[in-house]
Amino acid sequence: MQNGLKWIGLAALVAALAHIIVNWSVIPAEVPQHYNFAGEVDEWAAKPFIFFPPVIGIILWIGMEVVKRFPQFINMADDVKSRNDEQNRIAINMIISLQLEVSLLFAYLSVKDVYVAQGHTFGLGNLEMLIILLILLGTAIGFSIYSFVKRSNIGVS
Repeated sequence: MQNGLKWIGLAALVAALAHIIVNWSVIPAEVPQHYNFAGEVDEWAAKPFIFFPPVIGIILWIGMEVVKRFPQFINMADDVKSRNDEQNRIAINMIISLQLEVSLLFAYLSVKDVYVAQGHTFGLGNLEMLIILLILLGTAIGFSIYSFVKRSNIGVS
């Protein structure tokens, strides 16, 4: 299951890059660089900037993949020596979940940029930023609460 989630995120980013390449000839000279809280473009950039979201997504994906392989470097409230396998498993599962969510977010933003650059409307409107934040923060908070409960149950202080 964990491996599947990992590869789904990377596949989404690769698909976003492919979407840009396939649509390159119809992407205008200026593309969205920044959106305001209402989801409207408030800054434009040169055409090659369209690669920025998926490339940043791939860099973040790789970074999270490296962190998963070295759980001793995951910053937790407790001392590394008092950590147990269960706590490391919870932290790694949180990173896997966030890795998927961040990958899907950057793939979504990439596809959105292509459509918006072409003059189409795309996205969730005013709720887009709120939904994104709720998903990412919900995952982090949810795993933190779960970790705290597990730590309390096994007597780690």
